[in-house]
Amino acid sequence: MFELILHRLLSDYHLLSATTIDPRIKNATYYINEHYPDNITVGILAEQANLNTVYFGKLFKETTDSTCKESSIASASTLLR
Repeated sequence: MFELILHRLLSDYHLLSATTIDPRIKNATYYINEHYPDNITVGILAEQANLNTVYFGKLFKETTDSTCKESSIASASTLLR
């Protein structure tokens, strides 16, 4: 549990400190943090970003070092503590 929280904090820091972050990925991380109790899928995030689902998943993973599902779990677990 601690590792997930730490991972989320480091990912958030990385995203906020990066000046060249793709705004579609930044928006997706904000969406995940705000809608963690909802059934968030890569398809929903990709649709909002106007990207292909596979490409969005790959871009998200490359940018954040975690999958969309891992980010969603980390958001939820942080609030449970």
